[in-house]
Amino acid sequence: MISVGPQPVFVTGINLPIALWRISFSFSRDHLSNIFGQPQRASYQVVNTFPQGIGSVMSLDSPDEWGTDLRDMRFKLAEGDFLSNSFDITLRPVARSEFEVAADRTHHFSLYRRFELGLGDVSIKVSTRIDESGSLVVSQQLINRTDSSVNFDCMLFAPNRRRQRRYVLNLSREHNTLTYILPHGEELIGKTIWLQAEEIDGDRILNHEILVEQSFGLWSRAPNWL
Repeated sequence: MISVGPQPVFVTGINLPIALWRISFSFSRDHLSNIFGQPQRASYQVVNTFPQGIGSVMSLDSPDEWGTDLRDMRFKLAEGDFLSNSFDITLRPVARSEFEVAADRTHHFSLYRRFELGLGDVSIKVSTRIDESGSLVVSQQLINRTDSSVNFDCMLFAPNRRRQRRYVLNLSREHNTLTYILPHGEELIGKTIWLQAEEIDGDRILNHEILVEQSFGLWSRAPNWL
C-alpha cells in the first residue's frame, strides 16, 4: 500500500514490467448483477509489458462459493501484444487474479480488481462520527436511481449491543437518510459493526461493513452487494 498525497512520491526497487502489467490489466465490467447462481459474462484484457515474448498462466483466485471458468488459462504474447478473452463468473466483491509469466525468468504475481455486486441502480452510503455526548452516530443514505419505488428493511448490528432496525418505504429516484445512535461509542473503537438493508418483497440485499477506527471522522468500508 502506497499513500498518495499532493507531494510526488518516488517508488524504487520494483519490477517495472510487472508494475506496468498490473496497471494495464482491466476487466470489461466492474458491476455484476446481485443474483445468485446465474453465470454472468465478463472479459479481461492483458498486455505483455515485458521487453520480450512471454508465456503465461492466469487464474482467477476466488472462494469456493464462486463459480468461474477462468482457471489455469494459458497464453503466449509477443512483446507489446495484448489478449482479450471472455469468462463466466458468479459473485463476490473483490477478485484476485494470479499470473505465472515466463519471460527472462519465471515471475509469480497477483493483482486485484473490484467488482461491485449489484448494478448501481440502488446503492447505500454510510458515514460515522462520535457526537458531543460520546455516542457513535451512524448515518445511512440509501439512493434509488430508478423510477420504480423500493422498500427496505434495514438493521444495524454491533458487538454486544441490541440490533437497531429502520425502514425505508416507497423510495423512488431520490435518497433517504436514516440515523442510528449507539451510546458509549468509544467502546466500539477498533471493532466492526455491520449494516444490512434487505429489500422488502425483492431480491436485493445490501451489506455494509464498518470498522470503527478512531474517535471522530469515521468512514465505512466499501459495501458488499449480495
